Amino acid sequence: MTGQTTVRHTAPRTVVRGDRPTAVPQPAGPPVPEGEARLVTGEPGCGRSRFLDRAARAFTAGPVVHVRADPACAAVPYGGLRALLGLLAPPHAHEAAAPPPAGPAGRPADTVLRSALCAASAGGPLLVCVDDAHLWDPASRSALGRLGRAPRAAGAVSLLVTVPGHRPVDPEFAGVPRLRLDPLTAAAAAALLDAETGGGIDRDVRDGLVAEAEGNPALLLALLRSLTPAQVRGRAPLPRPLADAEILTGLVGDRLGALTDEEHEVLLTAAAAVREAEDGSTAVAPVRRALARLTGGPPAARPAPPPDLPVGSGGRPRCRRPPRRPAPFP
Repeated sequence: MTGQTTVRHTAPRTVVRGDRPTAVPQPAGPPVPEGEARLVTGEPGCGRSRFLDRAARAFTAGPVVHVRADPACAAVPYGGLRALLGLLAPPHAHEAAAPPPAGPAGRPADTVLRSALCAASAGGPLLVCVDDAHLWDPASRSALGRLGRAPRAAGAVSLLVTVPGHRPVDPEFAGVPRLRLDPLTAAAAAALLDAETGGGIDRDVRDGLVAEAEGNPALLLALLRSLTPAQVRGRAPLPRPLADAEILTGLVGDRLGALTDEEHEVLLTAAAAVREAEDGSTAVAPVRRALARLTGGPPAARPAPPPDLPVGSGGRPRCRRPPRRPAPFP
């Protein structure tokens, strides 16, 4: 696990539109009140990590403890808490930073965590940010989830935890209030492109990128980086499609690489079915029958949809956005 402790006293605050924030900074209040927790979610590329960074810079009431998960340590029991407690411990502390199953000195892990947070916040409010907490080991996720459901028991602590919004939230975080990041509005996306190019982007080019990215800031910036200076200024034609397979793979390739061949088949077939549906969802049975025809196997032998596939009411697989044709259909 890796982490960093930061203290910020002068920085622009983080955007909040009503009770739904986006990833673009504008003057606004703190993203989480003192003594409360939020589980920050959003689709891949929505800016969860950037949101935490801006929240940390905006927090002026006291110190910020910021932990980023390391996937390599996900299987280490209490590895997540070890990273967090290591940042909370006072300099030259000799007590072990990582709680074994019973916690240091036989105390439960929850007690160790809350004690450390109470000590760290004794002098004033403390903001704790945990990025990609779904990558923590189960024991650490459980302790963090219990803290998120009752943060006031740990003193003057506010807690922001990020997890992906495209997959089911881990049960350890059930009951923690959620804060889903909205996609960028067209105006906010245009402002981001103007800021990135110093106002040098052609208006028609900017509008095309904004429409293609559909509010996803990571995709928006990836599209911008793929253009030549002449294309940015509107002096050369844009590539078609704008979001080609290489760009999309660069954004989500790590997630696709973790899928089995059978899960790839399920997702591609479900995406094709969803694309033709008016309500953005499809029944499971037609997907199974289509898979059986493609593979020559009986429908009952096909696997259930992968756990990361969003499921709507009635158990119908659905996509939050229309599937992009360039990815599955070159």
